[in-house]
Amino acid sequence: MDTQDYLDGALIQHGSASDRIYLMGYTPDSRERLYLEMMSLAKKENYGKIFIKVPQMDEDFFEVRGFRREAVIPRYYPDGDCILMGKYLKEERKWIPEKEKNTIERVLEFSVKNENTLEEANPVSAFSFELLTEEHIVDMAALYARVFDSYPFPIHDPEYLRETMASHIYYFGCFIDDRLVGVSSAETDVKNGTAEMTDFAVLPDFRGYKLAYRLLQEMEEFITNRGFRVAYTIARAVSYGMNKTFANADYTYGGTLVNNTQISGKIESMNVWHKDLL
Repeated sequence: MDTQDYLDGALIQHGSASDRIYLMGYTPDSRERLYLEMMSLAKKENYGKIFIKVPQMDEDFFEVRGFRREAVIPRYYPDGDCILMGKYLKEERKWIPEKEKNTIERVLEFSVKNENTLEEANPVSAFSFELLTEEHIVDMAALYARVFDSYPFPIHDPEYLRETMASHIYYFGCFIDDRLVGVSSAETDVKNGTAEMTDFAVLPDFRGYKLAYRLLQEMEEFITNRGFRVAYTIARAVSYGMNKTFANADYTYGGTLVNNTQISGKIESMNVWHKDLL
């Protein structure tokens, strides 16, 4: 499992699972020193990629240091866009295998909005949806452990769920007969008014009912009512279902992160989707 830590005051996630450093937040006045610290850590641990999320005004600084733009989230910051960039420290990490590349292209071609999305998303009235609380944590952890063999964040750990639920992540659940069968989360950035719609998991027996779409609807309504401006996701690029879900919900494709994230034992490319909630 990769770990979340601070490097020269900047929030990062790093480890051998995703074989990368992920810069999640920093102050622009420290960028020169931070860049050198990330390079030193990457060399020490022999990581294959440094993945960063930066304001557009800092894009040129990182571009001349070998980073390339992979995706954009417009209006992420109150004063501008968010640029997602990658620097590749291993040659093989730069390239997507041809078969996978073809699959990603087909997924994007498939990911256009259906006109009858609402009707398709409500096939069974027995499902109910609600904001999850501490009393649900054990069931949440068990569901995540069943759906994902491995994941970038320790969502199978009840203590992690408890800590993040108390700080900045809203978790939502789908129930049938009081049984939790689906989970998702809205990871909020209060300072910037944004939220990542993520951690979707539905038990195998309950797939095909558009539950992810319904969970997304519930989360959007919840965070919009609390003043959040922009929602986005980083979805598995080869997943027809998740990319289609966000297309159906009027999200816009923002780019593909190449060989970026380890999920279920394999490093995968990820698609970014974004939506202006206002």
